[in-house]
Amino acid sequence: MTIVSRVLTRAGYGEARLQDRLKEKQKSRNGGCDLLFEATFGTREVRVAVKVLRDTIRTRMLDEMCGVVRRTKADMGFLVTPFSLGKKARELLTSYKPEIHVIDGAALAELMQLYGIGTKGPGVVDEEFFAWLEHYSDRTVDFMKWLQDE
Repeated sequence: MTIVSRVLTRAGYGEARLQDRLKEKQKSRNGGCDLLFEATFGTREVRVAVKVLRDTIRTRMLDEMCGVVRRTKADMGFLVTPFSLGKKARELLTSYKPEIHVIDGAALAELMQLYGIGTKGPGVVDEEFFAWLEHYSDRTVDFMKWLQDE
């Protein structure tokens, strides 16, 4: 989620607000939304719901994201995955636009390079960033476990 929040923040969607999901498979009390962004484009305020998945995106997930966008009163929703879209979801994606957008693994890699996240230039990986991310991730997991024990 750290990478996704950095990419979308640099893309101009404002600062990410992490919702209260503590476990990877925990049902959220925020309508399935992992991150919420609020930004102003000119005079228009935009609210974006983001769901980070570790699976191929299926039609059901597109349907659920439509519900999340409506429940959170967001203007649009992003489904982000390091994988791809399933065949049927790819065929139906245009019927979900402009409300739902998908960032798959290839698009996420392009955005990371475009905004200089995890890279020191074309084809040069920023090892320090990923080492920091791994350390940060371990500390976050420890903190979440501590919260659950409280």
